[in-house]
Amino acid sequence: LEPKGSQLLSPVQELIVFVGCPASGKTTFYKRYMPSYSHVSRDVLGTWQKCVSECERMLQAGRSVVVDNTSPDIESRSRYTQIAIKMRVQIRCFVFTTPVSHAIHNNRFRELTSDSHKNISRLAYDIYQSKYVEPTCEEGFTEIVMVTMTMEFPNEHLKCLYKQF
Repeated sequence: LEPKGSQLLSPVQELIVFVGCPASGKTTFYKRYMPSYSHVSRDVLGTWQKCVSECERMLQAGRSVVVDNTSPDIESRSRYTQIAIKMRVQIRCFVFTTPVSHAIHNNRFRELTSDSHKNISRLAYDIYQSKYVEPTCEEGFTEIVMVTMTMEFPNEHLKCLYKQF
C-alpha cells in the first residue's frame, strides 16, 4: 500500500471505494484482506442503484463497507461518498495500479481456470480508460491509497500456466 504506513483496516467505521479496471485484482484483494467489511459489488447486485441501497443499508447498520466496482469517474464515486458524508463516516479510496494490459492477461487466465468467470471485452477496458478521472481528496476521501496487486497461486501448475502467456 502507498503511501507507506497506510492502514489496511480502520478501527472506526468507514467506507472504502475501490477504483480499478476490470480484472485488476479488486475482488481478490477484498477476499484476501478485508472479509470483515461488508462487500458491495455490481457484479453481484447487478445495478449501481442496488449497490447504493445496499451501501446505505450497511452503513446505517454500523458496518464498514467496501464498494468493489470499477468507479472510474467522479460521478460513479460520488454516489457512495455522498452517503458517507451525510452519515459522517470516514471515506477512503483504494486505487488499483494494475495496467490494463496486465488486467487483460488476468482476465484470460481466469477464463482458462474458472468456469464462473466470463470474458470481459476489450471494449469494457476502453470505456473504463475513457471515463477514468484520477480520484482526489476533494471528492471527500480522507486518504487515497495506491494498491499494487501481487499474484498468489495455490499450486505450481497454475503459476506456470499464468506465466506461459
